[in-house]
Amino acid sequence: MANIQAALDYAARGWPVFPVVRTADGRKVPVTTHGYKDAVTDAALITAWWTANPSALVAMPTGALTGIVVLDVDCKNGVYGWDALEEMGVALTPHTWHAHTPSGGSHIHFAHPGFEVRNSAGKIGAGLDIRGDGGSIILPAPTGGYSWDAHLHPDLVSLAAMPEWLIEATRPKPVDRPHVEKPTYDIPGLSIYGRAALDGAGRDIIAAPAGAQETTLVGRCYWVGRLVGGGEIPHDLARDVLNYAAAKMPAYDPHRPWNPDDLNKKVTDAINAGAKKPAAPKKDRKHA
Repeated sequence: MANIQAALDYAARGWPVFPVVRTADGRKVPVTTHGYKDAVTDAALITAWWTANPSALVAMPTGALTGIVVLDVDCKNGVYGWDALEEMGVALTPHTWHAHTPSGGSHIHFAHPGFEVRNSAGKIGAGLDIRGDGGSIILPAPTGGYSWDAHLHPDLVSLAAMPEWLIEATRPKPVDRPHVEKPTYDIPGLSIYGRAALDGAGRDIIAAPAGAQETTLVGRCYWVGRLVGGGEIPHDLARDVLNYAAAKMPAYDPHRPWNPDDLNKKVTDAINAGAKKPAAPKKDRKHA
């Protein structure tokens, strides 16, 4: 069976694939323009790719796109990833998909945990790489040196959840934010309902989990904006309170902290958008 058939078989499983070739210096380079973003399950396109590049390796995106995270245990260049696991006190013998690599290493596949898993190389331990969101992995095929384990492959075992130690090693950590003074609610004419709505929106924004922060921020600001448009909450108060809540959101990825100017713009734009579709105030609402 040639690599083209392996690619078609993976696509038939619903796994999007794309071709990768090895360069003279050993690097693995996508044939397609946008790499993993070009991965497909379309048989006609796959056939065209591998007809033009018969020896191309079969690659698949990792992360939320395919629901897979791969722990790449390297054994090359004097680095032995299994030693790092032993030093960490991890006895890694998971009953999950396990592929062998040309250098004697292993690709151990796990189910995506539902939060962003960043790609890393050696960050959690020497010889231990993570292939997660925005990454890809080479799949076993007849040529290329990658092969499924005889007993731990997709036809025999299910994809296991990530072990707790790996979840903790890859979970985004909150980043401290500068202190922001909390706005006062002592505004004449602010109804009890408006105050509760504004307070609830702020609490939801601050407590939003990783992966849902921007959606929560924009959604709550939009709803408050509708109350602003209906005359229930003063615009300046809504902006100040929601900017305060946005500034209190933890930055779960230390490499990509929230930018205050970007947050302020998101808050203002969402409030203004909501104000264009006002939620009419009820005349019987009591005021604070």
